[in-house]
Amino acid sequence: MKEALQFCAAHTDEFVGNFRSESLRAMIAKAQQLGSSEQGLKADMSERRRLILKGKRLLLLKDLLQQSGSLDVGLPEDICAGFDLTGKLPGSHCFEPRYKPASIPTEALRNRAVAERQELWIVKLTMEFMQQRSRSERKVSSEDQSMPMQSPAVAH
Repeated sequence: MKEALQFCAAHTDEFVGNFRSESLRAMIAKAQQLGSSEQGLKADMSERRRLILKGKRLLLLKDLLQQSGSLDVGLPEDICAGFDLTGKLPGSHCFEPRYKPASIPTEALRNRAVAERQELWIVKLTMEFMQQRSRSERKVSSEDQSMPMQSPAVAH
């Protein structure tokens, strides 16, 4: 961020705008160049992972990380492989590694996940019921408003 601010302060608005435009054009060209390789990369993934990463340009990310001199050029491969919810995560090479043991055993975590999924299912069903009920009430209300007002019956 500091470098970006210094760059903007050292150059005219026109120069910065042109530089940004050229950078975006270069990224778009690189993305198009890597398009078929991206498809090949995702073809080897599970269907679920492929769905999650559908619009992500992982090879472009890797290229940008390399261009920027990042130490974490392995991040796209880690994303492709996925991250386990339990066990050791891959290091980022950008932060000091530190060990933090899990506070919940794996089996308890799995049991908790099952319970959470059941709760989410109940919440989903409740929300669907409330939405359906609301639609029904709005329909009845609109029908009531569309009916002409009748004067009270007069005794004959």
